[in-house]
Amino acid sequence: MRILFLFIIGIFSIFSHSQNKEDSAKAELLLNEAASFYKKQNYIKALNLSKEALSLSLNNNDEYHLALSYNLIGSIYGDFSQSDRALNFYTKGLAYANKVDNDTLRLWLNSNIGGVYYYNNIDIKESIRFYDKSLELAEKVKDSLQITFIRLNIANAYFELENPDSGMAYIKPLSSYIEKSENLESKITYHDLLAKYYSLKGVNKKAEENFLKAIGFAKTFESPYQLQDVYQNFANHYLNSGNLIEGKRYSKLAKAFEVDVASEDKLDTIDKVATQIELDEYRFQFERIEIKNELQNQKIRESRILIIGFCVILIILLVLIYSLYRNKKLVKKNNSALFLKNKELLAAKNTAEEHSVLKSQFISTVSHELRTPLYGVVGLSNIILEENKDLVNQENLHSLHFSAQYLLALVNDLLDINKVEENKIILKKNHFDLRKELAIINNSMTFMANTNGNQLSVCVDEELPEQLVGDELRLSQIIINLISNALKFTKNGKVSIEVKVLEKKSEKCTVEFAISDTGLGIKREDQERIFDKFVQIERKQGDYLGTGLGLPIVKKLVELFNGTISLESEENKGTTFKFAIEFEYLDTKPVEINSTPKEKRMKKELHILVVEDNKINQIVTKKIIQRKNYPCTIAESGHEAIELLKTNVFDVILMDISMPILDGYETSKIIRELGIETPIIALTAFERGEVEAKAKEHGISDVIIKPFNPEILFETIEKLFAKSVS
Repeated sequence: MRILFLFIIGIFSIFSHSQNKEDSAKAELLLNEAASFYKKQNYIKALNLSKEALSLSLNNNDEYHLALSYNLIGSIYGDFSQSDRALNFYTKGLAYANKVDNDTLRLWLNSNIGGVYYYNNIDIKESIRFYDKSLELAEKVKDSLQITFIRLNIANAYFELENPDSGMAYIKPLSSYIEKSENLESKITYHDLLAKYYSLKGVNKKAEENFLKAIGFAKTFESPYQLQDVYQNFANHYLNSGNLIEGKRYSKLAKAFEVDVASEDKLDTIDKVATQIELDEYRFQFERIEIKNELQNQKIRESRILIIGFCVILIILLVLIYSLYRNKKLVKKNNSALFLKNKELLAAKNTAEEHSVLKSQFISTVSHELRTPLYGVVGLSNIILEENKDLVNQENLHSLHFSAQYLLALVNDLLDINKVEENKIILKKNHFDLRKELAIINNSMTFMANTNGNQLSVCVDEELPEQLVGDELRLSQIIINLISNALKFTKNGKVSIEVKVLEKKSEKCTVEFAISDTGLGIKREDQERIFDKFVQIERKQGDYLGTGLGLPIVKKLVELFNGTISLESEENKGTTFKFAIEFEYLDTKPVEINSTPKEKRMKKELHILVVEDNKINQIVTKKIIQRKNYPCTIAESGHEAIELLKTNVFDVILMDISMPILDGYETSKIIRELGIETPIIALTAFERGEVEAKAKEHGISDVIIKPFNPEILFETIEKLFAKSVS
């Protein structure tokens, strides 16, 4: 069946393209008029108008309308079965369509070229190649109707190759779309091709049913071409199946609709027009050659001027070269001295980098070696206080506990200041509710406030968005450090946190934080160095031990947020620290998730294996677990843990990283190789960033840094266990 739909849509779609030039607008009108005559089968009028549009577009070098003109002219010659000329014009049109990079134009022309190869029985396989290209372009521009007709064309070509299954693969996806569509032309073609498929398969009843449907739609559509094709295909079906009577009857019906487009007068006219088109093209090419020659002559004249100018410049350059040569020796001498200085600077830079690496390694090693015994000291002091209520008021025991906590704070401050200085801290972008974060901070600092008889208050601007986007942990670290500092140097006074929105735009807002106290205050001469590392300002009352790193860390973190921090202070009246940070924000409330209370989350008693070589740490970890009433087994080495796991089942494994002979990484790797999927939590004194990647690589589920909050440990245990059994 001959499908003309793609071409007709192609011509009338030029209404969507417009250019400012008068000739382009005129060419567009001519082509629309030509398309109208083409649809009415007035081929001579359509051809003359198309030729006029082509000539106008050639003179105007209008590549878009050239492609459209060649497309329409090629279609006319195709209808007259002049395949060589049709292919020639379509190919020229495709070349111009590629130049303007217009997918829709390329789609039409590839489809029409495929039609020439198919309907003129030149090369059906080649027609499929062009149809496939046009289908790819139709899917790219998402034109459902174009996709439909191209698929039908490809199916028709496969049927001609007596490959019905390949053709049917292109028809099947169209069934639902065509049945719902109001386009009669697609329905005619669809049922005609289904009939051909069933005819090739020998399913005569279904073939005849679909031929009759196609005839019904063709009569409604009043398309003599399509009705003729369906009648002829129906006739071929009956003739191939041996029903000669019906075959001859439908052949006769098909001949009644034949239209003679190729009369001698028409053929003579279109031959003349083709010759005229070729002459116009030659004339256009000749004019272009003349223009190029004129441009070339102009370039020659310009080149002469350039040569003269070049000679003048060359003379100037020679003078400059001579001058440069005189300065060369002086420059060389200076460069030699500079080279030596650069070499010295490079050596100094390498030495500084080596020292920086050694410093980081030293801090990391010392921090790990301090955290390991601190885990024991902090843990044991907590255990003694919890198990011996009569010792709660023992000053020595509290001093021990305080000293351990102080030393731990010093270690953490050293690590933080080192990470900041080496740009190892990368701020995260999380959605968080600042009001909730401040409430948590307020609750956690209440005990410290009560110790010195202070009142702690929080005031938040009502304009503050529901959710900010940023690193809430680092922001909390800044606020906690400043509040802690205020509470330590204020007695029987007030410490307040005030949050104020300075500026609010469509997606960003600037928030100012002010932490104020009514404490001792800071001398004016000391205010400039308060943010320096290891600086301790003398106080009038008491003597507070500190690392001298809290405020430097605060300043560095504020700068990471692209903010600045300032202070206002007066002796014996108090101090106010202020900093402002710009956040992205969302003005929506976070979704409330109904979760089961912690005490109801885990009804099962979890059997936990603790792999730890340090005796004190074994005691501390075991006591922490037993307070939760969970059974606990200790393995003193990696090898012992592996042997226990071969004969026992555990719900969770707590793994020390630093163990002799077989460390926590290798032990975890062997456990995973044995096919044991039990969650493994690394308990380590190393920084999380130092071990997290390697831990994951060796099958470790999560990492907790010692000393740790027991509540965090049990939350992690229960979360991983729940995930492992889900």
